[in-house]
Formats: sequence, structure tokens, C-alpha cells
Amino acid sequence: MIMKKLTAVLIIICLAQVSIAQNYGGPKKGSAIGFSGNLVDFSASIPKIGKVDPGFSIMYWHGLSSHIDYSVRYNGLFTEYSKKADVQNKYTNEFEGSLHARVLSNNHLFNPFATAGIGIGSYGKGVWAPYVPLGLGLQVNLNNEGYLLLQGNYRTSLSSSKLDKNTFYSLGFAQSIRSTEAFVPAPLPLVPAVPVVVDKDNDGVPDSLDACPDVAGLAAF
Repeated sequence: MIMKKLTAVLIIICLAQVSIAQNYGGPKKGSAIGFSGNLVDFSASIPKIGKVDPGFSIMYWHGLSSHIDYSVRYNGLFTEYSKKADVQNKYTNEFEGSLHARVLSNNHLFNPFATAGIGIGSYGKGVWAPYVPLGLGLQVNLNNEGYLLLQGNYRTSLSSSKLDKNTFYSLGFAQSIRSTEAFVPAPLPLVPAVPVVVDKDNDGVPDSLDACPDVAGLAAF
């Protein structure tokens, strides 16, 4: 019971933070380059995780709008996976391009997103196969200086004879190289102050020039 209450409190706190826009740059992401560590499960045993192979990515991110980003990445996998029995493999190269639809604009601390893309990889000498990555992720905005990116993708093979369906897990960091600043409205033009003329006795002579400011009379007297 206590754990359920604690979990509910944590969910409420996270939702509150997600819903509040902070000063984390502009609503649209600039350009960022990054690196990630990856795990790939070629057994695609969702929800269980089978044998995973480690790897890394070099990636580039850029915002197309306040809620849409695109990324291109190179994945290097240290794996012996090959679907063809007569083909050996020690290392896999993958090239991937994706679009990412964020729930919130870029200037939020926590930002969930959905991913869809297209990729191609070499799974043994001369064995190239295309695939479609589909998944979810979480972006953490580090004061517009960079981003932590947590991703999980289910990758559907477009060539079942060369590649099995598989799952891809990634934790990375992207450094901003061209950021967008938060919008700051231009200051309003200053309106010159209108001097206030005080004439307590209403005789047409300002008090500053009136010898008798409390008694009405002509300036000549």
C-alpha cells in the first residue's frame, strides 16, 4: 500500500514538472551532435529481454518545429549476429534516419517523444537489410546546453530472409552546437514624462512663478 502511494506521488511530481515550461531555450530545438551506448536484442523477445549485443551511436539532431525533430545516426554493433548460416559476422554497421514527435515544445525539462524512421544495416559480409524503427523515448533538457536521450525501439525488418525483428535500447547525450534562445519580448519605447503644472489658486499662474500661490490674482499684481 505504501509503495502504491509513493508511486502515485512520484507520477504526480513528474507530470507537474512536465507540464511547466521552463527557461530551457526556445520552443524549437537547434542543432546537436551526440553519442550513445546501445543494446540490441535480435531475438525481439518482448516483453522479455533475450541475449543483447552492445554497441554505440554517433548522432545528429535538429528541430523542424516546436514539436518535431529529425535525427540521423550511425550505429556500430559488436555482434556475431547473422541470419544466414554460411555468413560470419563480427561487427555490424547501421545507418538510420528518424523523425521524433515530442509531446511538448523543446523548452521543457522532461519531454516524452515517439519515433519512426528508416534504417539499413550490414549483418555479415555482403548482407545488407533495411528496417523500420518504431519506438518511444524521453528527452531531458539540460538548460539548452545539451540533452539526455533515452530511447527504446522495436525494429521491423523489411527483409525477413536477412534480418529478424529486433529491439534497440539507447542512452545517450547530445551537445547543442546551435541552440535556439528563449523568446524575449522587445522592450516598450519609453514615453517622455509630461510635466505637471500646479496652480492651486487657479489664477493661470503656475505656483512656481506665483508670488501668492494660495491667493488668486493677475500676474501683474
